[in-house]
Amino acid sequence: MPDLNSKKTSPTIFRHIPTVVGVSLSIGLVTAGALALSSCATSPSGVARELSVYDFATNAVATLKSVAPALPQPVGGALEGFLALASAGLALWSTHLHRAVSALRNQAADGSTPPQPPAI
Repeated sequence: MPDLNSKKTSPTIFRHIPTVVGVSLSIGLVTAGALALSSCATSPSGVARELSVYDFATNAVATLKSVAPALPQPVGGALEGFLALASAGLALWSTHLHRAVSALRNQAADGSTPPQPPAI
């Protein structure tokens, strides 16, 4: 009969949970910072760049959502929760992008130029 108290039979996934959570939080914070810094575009090229970053982020979240159910429960559940928060953040960012695109369209229709950023 196997010894249930030995280290060989104990689940090793529980030892890695702090590492997985720490790495996920680090990646999430770096990604959120990069997305926040790139979301202040007022020119057509800036908005186009922001749209490409948004497309990449939504594709990354969709890919991770398909992987999350295959992971063991503590890690899979934490990843699904993180992805739910990421999806909510992407929805807010999508609203911002739609407003920026319509502002650019309105400026193009009026013939006015977009505001220039202050000189540093």
